[in-house]
Amino acid sequence: MPKLVEHYKATPILQTETSANHYRLVGLEIASTNTTLDYIHYNLVVFGVENAKTEDRLAHHMFIDRCYIHGTPTGDVGRGVAPNGNYMAIVDSNISDIHLLGFEIQAIAAWEGSGPFKIVNNYLEASGINVLFGGAKGTVPNLIPSDIEIRNNHFFKPLNGGQKTPVMQESRGP
Repeated sequence: MPKLVEHYKATPILQTETSANHYRLVGLEIASTNTTLDYIHYNLVVFGVENAKTEDRLAHHMFIDRCYIHGTPTGDVGRGVAPNGNYMAIVDSNISDIHLLGFEIQAIAAWEGSGPFKIVNNYLEASGINVLFGGAKGTVPNLIPSDIEIRNNHFFKPLNGGQKTPVMQESRGP
């Protein structure tokens, strides 16, 4: 499996340019190497550009297929994938070790784009929100995310701020 790792602290490992289109990422491992709390890796993968302002500047037809996108058990990662654009798909993939104390974080979050969005058959692990649409004001007027398909995913919520060991609560009878 080819592996892409961070090239500079806190910047996305993979980020598109204005109007990027028709890319399919297949079988990649995209990973943060951050193992300390010295900095925050805010995004691992970002489709779309900041301050797009018009829909033709958004990324479109971007697909993540059978990829392993992850942080580390001890490093801070704020978001796995930000699929901001149109015709976005994340399928058959694993997004894990997304955790950051004191912030609202997401495995997948999109706030810019009209759709369609397809999130199918993934393992999505985040200590905050697993999938979020909206949550921030987009820069393209009157753009409403629609035609959103979310099915056959496994959502996992790590307890203890991102630790993968689940905490078992003792059941007490009457």
